[in-house]
Amino acid sequence: MLKSVEALRPGGRCCHRLASLAAPAVSRSINRRTPLHVRALIARGSEECGGHGTVFTFGRWAMHRDAQHRYQRHIANLLTSRTWLNLTPPLTGLTVVAGIQCLYQELVVRDLLPGYFPLLQMSDGPFELTSFALSLLLVFRTDSSYGRWLEAMNTWSTVKDVSKDIVRMVSCWVEDPKARAFLLRWTIAFSKCLKVSVREKGDYAAELNGVLLPAERAKLASSTSPGPTQFALAVLSSAVTRSVDSEVRADKLLSAIARLGSAISACDKLLKYPIPLAYTRHTSRFMIIWLCFLPLSLWDDCGWGVLPIEALVSFLLLGIEEIGVQIEEPFRRLPLDDLCADIERDIGALAGSRDQVEGLVDAALGPAPAGSSEHASSPGSHSSAHGHSNGVHSSLLHRRPATLDLEVAGMMEASSSTDLSTTVPDIAIASPDSTRAGISMMGRNKSA
Repeated sequence: MLKSVEALRPGGRCCHRLASLAAPAVSRSINRRTPLHVRALIARGSEECGGHGTVFTFGRWAMHRDAQHRYQRHIANLLTSRTWLNLTPPLTGLTVVAGIQCLYQELVVRDLLPGYFPLLQMSDGPFELTSFALSLLLVFRTDSSYGRWLEAMNTWSTVKDVSKDIVRMVSCWVEDPKARAFLLRWTIAFSKCLKVSVREKGDYAAELNGVLLPAERAKLASSTSPGPTQFALAVLSSAVTRSVDSEVRADKLLSAIARLGSAISACDKLLKYPIPLAYTRHTSRFMIIWLCFLPLSLWDDCGWGVLPIEALVSFLLLGIEEIGVQIEEPFRRLPLDDLCADIERDIGALAGSRDQVEGLVDAALGPAPAGSSEHASSPGSHSSAHGHSNGVHSSLLHRRPATLDLEVAGMMEASSSTDLSTTVPDIAIASPDSTRAGISMMGRNKSA
């Protein structure tokens, strides 16, 4: 138990890894008899190991909802929490300002200053009038920041889901083991590249070591595309068109890759465009001015007790804004390392289960007839007649627009009174030129 906890200490041997990697082993050892200081150390372990978010396990959820010790645990690690440490400078400044005001008031009351120095007093009215505005500012600030965090989390969840969808389709549809392994490698590489692109300090070579081959890493490093992430998408798209025989299947894979491209745009938007700075600045100015004048209103009732009250109120209000600022930059708070590790692990598991899945299906349904998969997936295709050319299927070289069949179907329904067998004799031919010629003939007959 102590060794597991020691690994979570800041500066410990395993601090460079997220605490969630050790969480299952640690959480099994946590119970209600665990000392409070140990619970506090475990609770903040992942936050202090880089501050990149926490991945909960069942043990962490049990500790999180434990009302008997939750509040004690949170108070016990107050002075070591990231929010307190970040707010130490402004809290110190506000407390010093309050101390200067109290000292001035004390000197005036004791007549230790000349008579022309007045006693500074302030009623509660201004604070009561402005407290609702301060509340609205803080609520909007945290709500907007949480919206950005949630959008980032949803974007990465999409990346994870789409990556697994791509792997499932590739495992079923790509027969060439070399092409299949290539697509799986670059699917993993995409998530790694996306993680590095949204982090302040990241090394593409270190992240991709063990994922891509040395020659592939060199090509990625020397690419002239907008970035390694876009380059990885281009590689995936090119590999799909060369490796998938069926036009319909290739379209499905390319659509999934396009969703990964949308995730790049979403991450880029969140990284480059924060909440309007005017709002952030005004909220900070509002709170600092409000807190600086607060001791003048409390002096008559509290005297020197203003100092702890000022420090406490400042921490509570500034802490709300500090949380909003932290989650406004969501990629520093999200457990991206764990998400990428999940993607890599799931891709490996899906790829490894391919033979088991096919064996189970073959045992239950019998082997699939030769060539049946192509015709089933691409009706009307002439793939069996043309074969392959340099690894690229002929149906991908001469692709018929996807909307063409829909237009033809609509014309056939609209022209039910016309003998289509005589007006459009070549409508079933897969050649794009002959199909367009048939449609032109239909148009001329309808005009007549």
